[in-house]
Amino acid sequence: MGNKLEPHQIEHIQLRLAGESSGTSFPSSPTPGQMFYKTNDSAPYWYDSVRDKWVGELESIEAGYNGTMGAAGYLNGVDGVTGSKDSGFYIPFSIVIVGLSANWDSPSTGSITVRRNSAVVSTVSFSNVEYVYSYDLDDVFSNRGIMSFHSSVALKDVQVRCLWRRYYSG
Repeated sequence: MGNKLEPHQIEHIQLRLAGESSGTSFPSSPTPGQMFYKTNDSAPYWYDSVRDKWVGELESIEAGYNGTMGAAGYLNGVDGVTGSKDSGFYIPFSIVIVGLSANWDSPSTGSITVRRNSAVVSTVSFSNVEYVYSYDLDDVFSNRGIMSFHSSVALKDVQVRCLWRRYYSG
């Protein structure tokens, strides 16, 4: 996932933030697009006034299934993580899911869900298509949870990408 920055990256960001603020607590009256370097996280954040959240850099997690799924079910991580109601990607911090895209082999109708410890967090539905996407999501995934992906129908050669940003929830 690469959530820690290298020293040279920190220096670059600190230079970009010259004139901007940094510290362990976010400003109480942010302006849209304001940058802030959170020193205790070693991470840059921006104030997203649309979502009313301090968000980090855009990141993604991918999942899929090679071949035809036998039935509706969980998708596997592209890095070998087996997806199930009990396994997937451990997310140690709070994130906001901002987008989801998926494609597969033949027209289908159903939904793809992002789950936290098997509870549905985000849903994108589709009808008689070979792909789906939504880039205007605003779904909170609380810290210390297992992220997994589930298809409501059997799909062939499905690939899913979930776009997310770390966010400050305190």
